[in-house]
Amino acid sequence: MTGALVISLYLLALTAFLGLDILGKLPATLATLVLAALGAMGGVVIVAALQVVGRDGGVLLHVAVLLGGAVIGAGLATVAKLAAELPRKRAS
Repeated sequence: MTGALVISLYLLALTAFLGLDILGKLPATLATLVLAALGAMGGVVIVAALQVVGRDGGVLLHVAVLLGGAVIGAGLATVAKLAAELPRKRAS
């Protein structure tokens, strides 16, 4: 294995364990909100990667970017819906 592959696998394992540790300490209401936000950010990463890889712009690239945009929209809509349902403290 090359050095870059070993470092990439190490970083992947590190972020997975760190993510599990952080999500394990969150209350259930916030964990759902965080996972929805991560879904939206994942869509952003997918769209950006597709733009970088497919600079020549085929039909498949445009369809994939459109679907990635739908993933982003769905994630953000879920975040907005969950944020609206969070209990709010009243000012005294």
